[in-house]
Amino acid sequence: MKGYVPILFAFLLFASASQVLAQNGPPPPPEDSFTARGVDNDSPNRRNILRRELNLTDDQMMMIRKINVDNRPKMRLAQQQVQAARKDLDQAIYADSLDEEHLKGRVRAVIEAEAEVSKLRAMSEVAVRKVLTPEQLVRFRELRSRFARQGEEMRRRSLRRQNERRARPNTDNPVKRPDDRL
Repeated sequence: MKGYVPILFAFLLFASASQVLAQNGPPPPPEDSFTARGVDNDSPNRRNILRRELNLTDDQMMMIRKINVDNRPKMRLAQQQVQAARKDLDQAIYADSLDEEHLKGRVRAVIEAEAEVSKLRAMSEVAVRKVLTPEQLVRFRELRSRFARQGEEMRRRSLRRQNERRARPNTDNPVKRPDDRL
């Protein structure tokens, strides 16, 4: 039991932090086999990049589109279940009275919901992989890596801008602190 407490605490800390961080913008778009790795197959630009870079046939494009269309509602539902489970966990953490058994159940619900999202994502990616030739698969890995780097760079720039905004003094409505001298 003692070994379980630090793990539970770490998870709760992570879950709480992710709730706070998630409040800094709109929810992410539903993920499918491409958006999960930075390639949105429904975006005309990305679709053209994939078609051109992978030299996909019309049949392959139709099969990939069908995979994405078929998986999108399942992924949306699974992500909604993750959000609901996290909300329930948050409520259990900050309830007026702490019920540790209920809290453990909410943690399990979050873990199970996140596992379902991971499972759906993996199954979708396997389905897409089956559509690609070995040569296309090699090229697709390179594209995923490139898009992931671009996404990471965009996240870094966004965080840098947020940090710069936070570091700037608010000159519109300065608040005097007791130690401020006149």
